[in-house]
Amino acid sequence: MNKSFEDEFLEVQIQIISLCIEFAENRADKIYAYGSIEEHSLSFNAFFNIDGKIKTTNQIVTDTDAIWDFLDLGQSDLEKFNPICTRYGKPVPTELKMIYDCKSGTMDAKYKYESICSAKTGVDASEIFMEWLDLEKIKQHCEKVNQILRLDDRVAKSAKKIMDVMVQIQSCDTIDELPDVDWTSMVRCFVDETTDYQNPALFEIDKIRNLSAGLKGKL
Repeated sequence: MNKSFEDEFLEVQIQIISLCIEFAENRADKIYAYGSIEEHSLSFNAFFNIDGKIKTTNQIVTDTDAIWDFLDLGQSDLEKFNPICTRYGKPVPTELKMIYDCKSGTMDAKYKYESICSAKTGVDASEIFMEWLDLEKIKQHCEKVNQILRLDDRVAKSAKKIMDVMVQIQSCDTIDELPDVDWTSMVRCFVDETTDYQNPALFEIDKIRNLSAGLKGKL
């Protein structure tokens, strides 16, 4: 059977995900693989959700040689996109972000085709990767907030507002989509209404606030 462009393009993505699964020794619940393919540069990296925690490569293995081997192999896989796209007359993506759910076997991939990381843009691939890492950490904290508040029988109006904001943040794909939130006012309304100063959701919100402030400062 003759392969199509879609078949060959998908095969490379599967190879990248398989590489990540092997690196994490089948312990990952989710895999986040990043690739940057620019005219004069190539970059690959990944992070993982293991037991509900976001972990980077150096938090999974301590052997730096193993990490570099993993990154080199990922870059080698990225190089395969160019000849495939060229052969079919398709544009080569400049950026790939792949999220693979190891439990369901489903993958969500997003591509960009404009120049992202170059001397002209002044943006480095490592910056984009770290921003994505922090954004996914924020989303994870958002999910924890909603899990906590869903169990609150009081169903305070302020809690519903917080949950709506959490859902809005979870829908963001990039840091510039993050909403401007008055965290102090939101927390004060919740505490005034519930008199619950020690609710664990507040500690998660504080983590979201700090991570968001760091990302917003880069815009």
